[in-house]
Amino acid sequence: MEVRDNLRTNRSLQTPVLKLYSSIKTFSMAIFSVSVLEIFYLIIGPIGNPGGGGNVSDILFLSLIAVHLFWGVSLITNRRKNLFFFILQIPEILFITTLVLFIFYYTYALNANMDYVQRFQVTSGNLSLAPDSTLERANALMRFLPFLLLNGTALAYFRSKRKILALTFNGMESFTGRWALPLSLLSSMLYTLSFPSFISLKGFSELAWVSLVPLLLVIKNTNYRRAVFYGVSFGVIHTMLTNYWLGTFSLISLQFITGYYLLIYTLFMLPTIWIYKQAGRLRFLVFPAAMVVFDYLRSYGFMGYPWSMLGVSQYDFIPLIQIASLTGVWGVTFIVTLCNSVVVEVLDHFLRPLKKEGKPMLPIALFFILFVFSIIHGYSTISQEESKSTDRTVRIVLIQQNTDPRKHDYQIGLNRLTRLTDQALKESPDPDLVVWSETAFVPNIRRWSKYDPEEHHLARLVHDFLRYQKERRIWLVTGNDDYLITQDEDGKEIRLDYNASVFFSDEGERLETYHKVHLVPFTEYFPFKEELPWLHELCSTLMLISGNLVINGPCLIIPCSLSPLPSVLKTVFREK
Repeated sequence: MEVRDNLRTNRSLQTPVLKLYSSIKTFSMAIFSVSVLEIFYLIIGPIGNPGGGGNVSDILFLSLIAVHLFWGVSLITNRRKNLFFFILQIPEILFITTLVLFIFYYTYALNANMDYVQRFQVTSGNLSLAPDSTLERANALMRFLPFLLLNGTALAYFRSKRKILALTFNGMESFTGRWALPLSLLSSMLYTLSFPSFISLKGFSELAWVSLVPLLLVIKNTNYRRAVFYGVSFGVIHTMLTNYWLGTFSLISLQFITGYYLLIYTLFMLPTIWIYKQAGRLRFLVFPAAMVVFDYLRSYGFMGYPWSMLGVSQYDFIPLIQIASLTGVWGVTFIVTLCNSVVVEVLDHFLRPLKKEGKPMLPIALFFILFVFSIIHGYSTISQEESKSTDRTVRIVLIQQNTDPRKHDYQIGLNRLTRLTDQALKESPDPDLVVWSETAFVPNIRRWSKYDPEEHHLARLVHDFLRYQKERRIWLVTGNDDYLITQDEDGKEIRLDYNASVFFSDEGERLETYHKVHLVPFTEYFPFKEELPWLHELCSTLMLISGNLVINGPCLIIPCSLSPLPSVLKTVFREK
């Protein structure tokens, strides 16, 4: 109503609106053209996989085409009613939706090179992929890149070429309001790059100190409804990018985790942004405090999966992270988020000098005090540890073979493990302990050590492993499959499978076996097996989850996927 009143009373806006209709017609034709081409592409089938369509992914893609066609029709038929909504906000919604689907498809395409996936395709037919990942990624680009370019062009054009119209739309008066979605996506990328990622195995931890600045500027300068949309968009995109590896770890894990984080980021942003906009001069504390609560809550329970907590990005800032001995990782998260919040207050002060709130001295002072205290505490702690006299240094050899046991024969993995171990033993003779990674050696040692190695391939591998470990006379911990045979309530014999770590003495004796205490949801187990048995059965049939893994304790060893779980780590050290 406000927009229509502006157009009715302000003659200076009527001419640009009339000129706008020619642009709308052009974009409508572009929408129809791209949609028709994509429908044709959908009919003829993906490149390298003709006739391979008709699955859930094609239904989602067809729905995306239908929504774009609806948008094109709406641009033509809605002359003034909801005009700005269709030219300014619909492109944002469609862009983020298309981007999410593209990331899913592009990551999923990497599975095409996996030989175990190819075998599953041939024997089951539940999957439809091109012969290799290059072709499958090309299919993802052909499906979604035209729509991304179309939506991105519409988003940019109506904000730059038709700026006078954008200024009349509520929430688009400022630069951050007009370019809110690109700024939110910039925050997603900065947040992602601050962690080890597909760009850098070490990550750029410095980016974490400013990664939230674009997002917070957007939230500060847009209305509540739009701010929630941009906040959730930020959360979903950075979740997908920081968890990209789940796309090939399991065929549906990334989808489940993204859906889960879509829900919890929505529940997080709704109250947090409302409080932020009501907090006045104390708003700079809202997001630091809220991020601590958010990270804490998502670390606990059977759905606990706190991947990419902002405090963890500072793993290489040794003096700073010593504060975690007092506050846990939450203290590091608070300081890093507070820095982002203070930068926003400073920028807002200089960008809007006529603002009545005055200089942001309190935020700057508080951050300075906390940061300096943390650094002093860190150097003091490090100095005390270095000054302690030790009778003996423990030497541990860590082996990371970087092989996918599902892609290669288990023999290849064992050969690489033994080769790297021998190389490490030459460089560092007589270590106190050798550690192989989680599930480094897959064949079940408990089971196959009982079989004749002449008759079973896996038994031969297990005997080769045991002989190697005993000959080298090394204390060894290795990840391994494990199981126990027990009985259910009816007395029927059942087998319980575990993700395990096994500890061997230097004489080859199996001393301890640890069973993982917290499984990755939707990857190592299905959390709603009893409530949704049909969905669990479907996922198991499609080879989407491990299915039978169970939890056992106590926790003696920390596998990689448990390292970001503060609740588990706290339990370990309390037991020690």
